[in-house]
Amino acid sequence: MLFDVGLHPGGVGTNIFGRGWAHYAYRVLGGFMSPARGAKTTIYLATADGIEVHSGAYFDEFQRVKAGSVPSRDMQVAAQLWAAS
Repeated sequence: MLFDVGLHPGGVGTNIFGRGWAHYAYRVLGGFMSPARGAKTTIYLATADGIEVHSGAYFDEFQRVKAGSVPSRDMQVAAQLWAAS
C-alpha cells in the first residue's frame, strides 16, 4: 500500500549551514526547537498504527493540518509518481 504525507517539523536549530552567519542568526533569533523535537513528527508518522488512513494529509508537529488536494489522494497518480521518481 502506498502512503504519503507532507510534513513540516518547524524551525529546527541544527548546524545545517555550518558555522557561518546562519549559525549565529539561529543563536541570536532563538525560538528554534531541538533536533529531537523536530524529528518527532517524522517518527510519529513512520510508526503510528493506522496512520495510513490519512494518506495525502499535511502534518505539523503531530497535528493533521489539512487534507491533501484531490490529486494527492489519488492512488493511481501516487503509483505513477512513485514509479517515475
